[in-house]
This record gives sequence, C-alpha cells and structure tokens, in this order.
Amino acid sequence: MHSAKYLQKERSIEQGKCPHCGNELILRSGKFGRFWGCKAYPVCKFTRTM
Repeated sequence: MHSAKYLQKERSIEQGKCPHCGNELILRSGKFGRFWGCKAYPVCKFTRTM
C-alpha cells in the first residue's frame, strides 16, 4: 500500500505540477531521451521519465 505522501506526489505529477516546488512540468530532451522536467530548473532539479 502506498503512503499518502507518495499518492499526493503522483497526483501533482499527473496534473503537470512539480511535487517539489509546484511549478509547471515541461517536456525536455536530453542525452538519454525525452523526460519531464521542472520549469524552475536550475533552482529545482526534479525530473521524471516518460
């Protein structure tokens, strides 16, 4: 069973918001392919694979 904190983090990601700072997640391309990254980079370094 998942903890409430984990489920809250997953819901915010599904809504396109960074679970760390609340900014928008944007699609980025990198060395290893595409991923979701926080719009506030480099202040917030949250990333999520596609």
